[in-house]
Amino acid sequence: MIARSQNLVVRPMKPTRPTVFMRVLWPWQLLRFVAINLRMTAMILKSHHTRLPRA
Repeated sequence: MIARSQNLVVRPMKPTRPTVFMRVLWPWQLLRFVAINLRMTAMILKSHHTRLPRA
């Protein structure tokens, strides 16, 4: 017996109202921007302070 697949259209979920609100709330976006940049800066500074073994 041959199984036939159904042609289904799958659409992405719509964001909830609180999610949309947080996406457009500029103070929240500014806080996230600062937090992400601080984390990246910390990672970069850690990588610059490591010493490579000499060949």
